[in-house]
Amino acid sequence: MTELDPQTEPSKANGRRTALIVILVAFVASATTAILAISESHRARKSDAAALSADVSDLRGMAADWTARVDDLEHAPVDAQPARLEALKPRIDQLASWKARTPCGHDARDALRASVDTRVLYLRRVLAKETVPEARIDERRALEDSLKRCASEQGADVNI
Repeated sequence: MTELDPQTEPSKANGRRTALIVILVAFVASATTAILAISESHRARKSDAAALSADVSDLRGMAADWTARVDDLEHAPVDAQPARLEALKPRIDQLASWKARTPCGHDARDALRASVDTRVLYLRRVLAKETVPEARIDERRALEDSLKRCASEQGADVNI
């Protein structure tokens, strides 16, 4: 049987050294993770900003085109208006199939689409002589309101 020599005591310095190394490694790993998270967050923010800018540009272009076509319809001779109303359908389909790059773009597209659909229903009622042209439906305002709401909520879901 082997006995410990009463003259030798286990070294406390080795235990402390090991604990310090473990703490140092944990600190380095934690700092590295934080740096990577911050840089990825920054990259994602830049990417989202560029994608949102492209979404806004596309949607504003669609809204401007839509407004011009509706103005053309409203100022057309009465007998040409039904055909021009039907010519708006491909624009509605194009808006519906447009792929947003960001959640904000998706919400803004949905707001614009709802406003466009409301305008078409209203125009159909006017052309059918079911109502008089008095309502002011503003597709551009619906789009801008949606974009403002999105900008005010931006980053609200991030908790660091």
